[in-house]
Amino acid sequence: MEPIANTNQEIINPGKTKKSGAAKAFKFNPFDPEFRADPYSAYHRLRSEEPVHRDFLGSWVLTRYADVKAVLRNPRFQSDNLPQRLKNKNLYLKHQQKDLNGLIETSSKLLLHLEPPDHTRLRGLVSKAFSPAMIERMRLQIQEIVDELIGNVQQKGSIDIISELARPLPVRVISKMLGVPVEIQNQVYQWANDLSSILDPLNSLENLAHMNEVILKFSECFHQLIAEREKKPQQDLISALITARERDTSSMMMNFCQYVYCSLVQVKKRQSI
Repeated sequence: MEPIANTNQEIINPGKTKKSGAAKAFKFNPFDPEFRADPYSAYHRLRSEEPVHRDFLGSWVLTRYADVKAVLRNPRFQSDNLPQRLKNKNLYLKHQQKDLNGLIETSSKLLLHLEPPDHTRLRGLVSKAFSPAMIERMRLQIQEIVDELIGNVQQKGSIDIISELARPLPVRVISKMLGVPVEIQNQVYQWANDLSSILDPLNSLENLAHMNEVILKFSECFHQLIAEREKKPQQDLISALITARERDTSSMMMNFCQYVYCSLVQVKKRQSI
């Protein structure tokens, strides 16, 4: 990886501080229980001491906005080829009469792993769906959900801000935007929660096989929702996308819905923050 320039166009080499140029022994491990309990001190140290860091898996960790933005806008960089890695792991499951085909197909179409022009088209849908104007129109509905969640714990005199507000709030809001029925919101969230570890490089074959089963259920559920909205449109995002009718609409909506749900579950249990 080439050195990354900061906003002042200074070059900071991996493993060296801006001030002294001395190599640091700091080892960043996102799987460490201490990091999961309190990630902020580790991030602060990375930004101040080693903003371009190579972890124990050989991956590069960038913690400054300018560096991240530079990489995302540089065409020389590309997303991780997760689908190919899953194909390689697929070979080890044949003797168990299992496969990762559903996971491979879906991951190859998710926004995180697409390149232009497909990435540009899908990102455009995401941007439109979560524009400031769209969110502003939902202000009253979002406020009602917040009031309800706070009201549920008001008598206790205390609140677990993650499990009782930060986690259910985006689930409720995005479900309402998409048009996911209330009775299946918890199930869809659980599926998305199971899939949120798909990027974990230390996933076991057993865990990947489980995610493959989950993605098939996830896909079936949203295919049914899309089919229902095609017959009977409602005031929701899925219906709006059907009306827009871009090419390969069904597949694009499927991937859009999966992306949205798998993104929102990053607000998870306290130990996973």
